[in-house]
Amino acid sequence: MFPPILPGPGPRPNDLNNFAPRLGFAYSTTDRTVIRGGFGKYYAEVTGQPAVFTLRNVQQINPLITTDGRADFASNPFNGPAPTYDQAAKLLCAVSTAANCLRPSVSNFVAPDLVQPFSYQASIGVARQLGTLMSFEADYVFQGNRDTLRTPNINTAYNPATGANYRFTGSGVDPNRRVYPYLGSLQVARSDGKDSNHALQTSFTRRMSNRWQVSATYTLQKQYNFDSLPLNPECKYPMTITGTEPARCDVPITLAPDIAENDWYLAGDQRQRITFNGIWQLPYDFQLSGLWLFGDNGKNTPSTGVDVRQLGGNGSSVGGAGQSNANAWRLRADGTLIARNTFDRTAISRVDLRVQRRFRVIGKTAVDGIFEMYNVFNRSNFNLWVTDQSNAKYGQQQQDTNLAYAPRMLQLGFRATF
Repeated sequence: MFPPILPGPGPRPNDLNNFAPRLGFAYSTTDRTVIRGGFGKYYAEVTGQPAVFTLRNVQQINPLITTDGRADFASNPFNGPAPTYDQAAKLLCAVSTAANCLRPSVSNFVAPDLVQPFSYQASIGVARQLGTLMSFEADYVFQGNRDTLRTPNINTAYNPATGANYRFTGSGVDPNRRVYPYLGSLQVARSDGKDSNHALQTSFTRRMSNRWQVSATYTLQKQYNFDSLPLNPECKYPMTITGTEPARCDVPITLAPDIAENDWYLAGDQRQRITFNGIWQLPYDFQLSGLWLFGDNGKNTPSTGVDVRQLGGNGSSVGGAGQSNANAWRLRADGTLIARNTFDRTAISRVDLRVQRRFRVIGKTAVDGIFEMYNVFNRSNFNLWVTDQSNAKYGQQQQDTNLAYAPRMLQLGFRATF
């Protein structure tokens, strides 16, 4: 039991309507051209982490202690010895009216209406054989993820007159402006997120003939995320508080745009990607192969670095690929908003090369000597930048140890076959 999320004992309702139909087709218009497509609904797995945290949360107390202005508050938040579990249980605001009662905080709790995430996936395209050695393919691909997991703080209430939240952190916070005044932060895993990806995927292939082959791909895609309203379980509107009334979720409200717009927005994920690779079989059992990759690397939404709304949480000071929370601390102290996708991440481009020589020993036994060079032109490729505008290093690149962003490297190796 953990009221109000788990009001009492009893089995959680099972999600029993997960029907996943799938359909595909292929039609040959000529002996060289095929039109193909398909549609399906696919359910994802839910990790056991929320269930573990839920079990842990009902067996422990994590109080949220707000500062009382003492100089030693950071090292002595209880202004004395820390209470035992039994002592803390008697100090909870749910059972105590004392001014210093404790408000437990909860993270990664399972909402009572949690369902299994799923996606709609569809594609339609054409494949065409060109001559006897080449082929071309083009496909439109859609993936719409639905009921994805989010972990909002459902103890946050909003002012219906201003569309802003009531302060949740900082000195002098009024607990009565929370949905549940006797609780602290209540981060609950809710399956109410969604996003959609639209992509054009093309490829060209020339198979091995006359000792060489090449292939190339080009992808153009856009990712749209839905800026969901912060809804509590079984609620149609966000929780609001007017005057001294308790929190309610049956009042329509238009939230401030930096909190939630209840609309789709274009994410900053990579838009275009090009790859080209080839193999050339040289005389004397030498083989030369290479790969070129280019991507525009997408864009990020910077953060002000200041929690103007005093909601608590993380403002995402370092922006990587596919930065997910485009609302993270977008509001400046002067009331203006940072526009989404305004931090341009420089494109990534790299060339890899391999030279291989086969030495035949006897019969089917052979040894291959391999020389490889990664990032041949030693281009500086980056993945992470400081996107916190209050940081003195704003706009500077951060190290990423992934091989894709490494400087030029050489590698020698061998392979034996028999």
